[in-house]
Amino acid sequence: MIGFLPLAHVFELLVESVCLLSAVPIGYSSALTMIDSGSKIKKGSKGDATVLHPSCMTSVPLILDRISKSIQEKVNKSSTIKKYYSNLPMSTKKLGREEAIAHLSLTR
Repeated sequence: MIGFLPLAHVFELLVESVCLLSAVPIGYSSALTMIDSGSKIKKGSKGDATVLHPSCMTSVPLILDRISKSIQEKVNKSSTIKKYYSNLPMSTKKLGREEAIAHLSLTR
């Protein structure tokens, strides 16, 4: 597990307590060093998530937004075919959701 929320955060405290009781190793990180392109990572160095290979991590919406923004920046810099395949799962999910809503409205 990778821990980067402050230990005073109730969710982090709960998850770390369970991990400690279950003998799960915990690696500590910060939001600025978690990914390879973090602002506090030297060129050529790897971020904490790459080094630690966590199987789970606690998170809050702010951190998930930063991760999503980083991924979207990399996708936008890539070729058209990579953009298409990167956006395909989300567009498929959106289409499925729209069809489900249409089906529900027709069956009522």
